[in-house]
Amino acid sequence: MTASPLLASGQDVINDFAGGPQGGGTIEKCYSPQDFNDAIKIARSDKAQYGGAVEVIRAKQAECAANATTAPVDVKRSDGGVSPLIIIGAGLLVIAVAASALVARRRRHDQQFDEIDPPPNGDGA
Repeated sequence: MTASPLLASGQDVINDFAGGPQGGGTIEKCYSPQDFNDAIKIARSDKAQYGGAVEVIRAKQAECAANATTAPVDVKRSDGGVSPLIIIGAGLLVIAVAASALVARRRRHDQQFDEIDPPPNGDGA
C-alpha cells in the first residue's frame, strides 16, 4: 500500500484500475475517500468500459480504510527532545540542592554566633 497521491481525482483511480501492472483490473494505490467515490460515479456512468470497476474500487477503498486505522503508530520521539520527566526531575534536584545549601548556611551562621554570643543562662545577667 502506498500513500494517497496528492491532488488525485476519481479519474486517477479509474486510470489506476485500467492501467494496472497485470493489464488492468486492479488498483495499486490508496486514494482519498472522495477520490474513490468519484471513481465509482465515473465507473457507473460508463458500465460498458468499466464494468467490474465498482467492486474493485469498493474493495480497495475498504482495504485502504482498514490499513489507515490499523497502521502501527510510531511512538518514538523523533524530535530529539527531552522527556518531561527528566525536566521535572532536574528541577526537583536543583530545588533539593538549593534547600540543602540554605540549611547548611543557616547552621554555620548559628554556630558562628553561638560561639561569640552564648545564650543567656537564665540568671538575668
